[in-house]
Amino acid sequence: AYRRQRQMCIRDSISTYLYALCAGPYQVFEDYDPMYVPQRIFVRQSLVEFLRHELMFGITKTTLDFYQRAFGARYPFTKVDHVMSPDYKYGAMENVGCITYSDEIMCSEKHMSIPKLTFFTVVIQHELCHMWFGNLVTMKWWNDLWLNEAFATSLSYKACSEGGPFVDPYKDEAWLHMSGYKRWGLAEDLMPSNHKIQAECPTTDTAESLIDGITYGKGSSMIKQLIFLMGWEVFCKGLQIYFKRFAWKNTELPDFINCMQIGFNENRPDEELNLNDWSTNWLQTKGVNKHSAEIEQADGNFTKFVIR
Repeated sequence: AYRRQRQMCIRDSISTYLYALCAGPYQVFEDYDPMYVPQRIFVRQSLVEFLRHELMFGITKTTLDFYQRAFGARYPFTKVDHVMSPDYKYGAMENVGCITYSDEIMCSEKHMSIPKLTFFTVVIQHELCHMWFGNLVTMKWWNDLWLNEAFATSLSYKACSEGGPFVDPYKDEAWLHMSGYKRWGLAEDLMPSNHKIQAECPTTDTAESLIDGITYGKGSSMIKQLIFLMGWEVFCKGLQIYFKRFAWKNTELPDFINCMQIGFNENRPDEELNLNDWSTNWLQTKGVNKHSAEIEQADGNFTKFVIR
């Protein structure tokens, strides 16, 4: 019988929702590159012919490089396992050092189009982003679920758009693909059941209802907006303060906003940007922006036309 044991050392506390136990008659692919943490892929024998294991290993390395530069913090764990899971409820899950994927998304067909391969790439990048946003720093309660999901969504598309080895073929598709998330968020924000990005969540039963277009689609669009407001380099400075201050801790919205404000003030001291106001207007207000036209006429001519 084939048996191998790998021990992962975690020096600090991890939230209980981030543990996973995976078992099965998997075939294992391994990558031991001295420049990166070890990687393994676990897949059912019947799906091996559809598995793009070299692509997964390569995307992971490129993405780890990108995030480590942006966040100013090394990948916080000692391995990356990729487990292909049958009949999986979600697309993927960022368990500590062990990403579980729906095998329907990752290895169910031999030939995939560029849009499908872009999604394939972004799914890996999304879950790797969670190793920082969600695992290294975890929201204090589910009302700030967006601190996990909006970031992982927006920054995975940012990572994809930057390209690099194994990612270059999909970089031009990245923002186009993300527009689907934006439309999802817009559609749900027009519904009577809409909610603020920083949502009310009185119980854990409510938390699952927040896995929706507003948390993912609208939330990630707001992060993209914040990147453009601050500039990518300054945005990263704020993130670096955030991770340095709150590594292995729980956070709330004010913790994040405060770190981003410090990053902006320190790097663009001659400019003004009140991120508390931005947070109130965009994260703590539900519904879409509405425009109306004000028109006045006299003697058959338009005398006033204003968009409000």
